[in-house]
Amino acid sequence: MRKANNQTPFTTIGVSSLLVVFLILCLVTFACLSLSTAKSDYEFSKNNAQHKTEYYRASNEAEKHLNDLAAGRTTDTHWTIKINDRQALEVEAETTGAGADGRQAYKVTRWQVVSTVERDYNQNMNLIQ
Repeated sequence: MRKANNQTPFTTIGVSSLLVVFLILCLVTFACLSLSTAKSDYEFSKNNAQHKTEYYRASNEAEKHLNDLAAGRTTDTHWTIKINDRQALEVEAETTGAGADGRQAYKVTRWQVVSTVERDYNQNMNLIQ
């Protein structure tokens, strides 16, 4: 009598099992890519919100200066307000006489965000070494 060989070789796994393994690998890959994209979007949104907050703080301060100019508490018509370490808000106004309510009338001639960082445009990059 011959003994029955009950062992199955590795090559008989089957196409459906290989497809399931491939599908799981694809799902894990897409999950990692989605996580990476979500983290990148979160960091971008956080930085954007911080920049907007800093800009609006500087904008409010500039509006206070304009209110002081209209009330006659200051005669300064040009000022620079720091937004952050890299940018500043430059505001310039000119007075146009007295308004109907007795306050000083003014016209904003410049409201601009400028860079406060000196850039070195003569940088050499050694691409081939």
